[in-house]
Amino acid sequence: MVESLKFSLALMACSLPDFPRIRPYYRFMVQFRAWVIGLGKNRRIIHPVWIERGFEFSKNLKMTLHANSKIKHHVSITGSRFELGKGCVIEPNVTIDATSSVTIGEGTCVGANCEIYSHTHLFGKKETSIFHAPEIDEPVVIGDGVLLYGHVVVVGGVEIGTGAIVGNGSIVTKKLDEYGIYFGVPARKVDQRI
Repeated sequence: MVESLKFSLALMACSLPDFPRIRPYYRFMVQFRAWVIGLGKNRRIIHPVWIERGFEFSKNLKMTLHANSKIKHHVSITGSRFELGKGCVIEPNVTIDATSSVTIGEGTCVGANCEIYSHTHLFGKKETSIFHAPEIDEPVVIGDGVLLYGHVVVVGGVEIGTGAIVGNGSIVTKKLDEYGIYFGVPARKVDQRI
């Protein structure tokens, strides 16, 4: 009962407007949301964390948000386990499906409209209906200092190495090397950071 009230209070706080032009109110709201969300049993917030309006998360999500992280407006995180490293930024309209788990390292930026999925379905047998295909849960690990530009899709079981850069609209389907620069569908290495 108490956890349901805390969850409802957190959702309500996330739906309140920001008014960024009124700086004191804006600073209060983005930090107030983090405080209210941190009241939940499975949620650990290491302050200061800024959370803008429209943040959505599932009730049973085990979430850890480290200091100096920012979650911009209309970000949605569902699933079972999510960890956001120190000094990260998640830009607007990002969808994260942490059915297995999603871990994002320190100083990483996830661009606007990105999608991160930690599960998929097996469609190998034609006898199996698409509605009854078995689900495969595979964790996603994104290293420190990674930059995902806008509209990037990351699928389950992927590990993105430290300092990697993934270009606009790329789909990441396999492990990416440290400090590599990747573009395309599927994402292919085009250069190496020096």
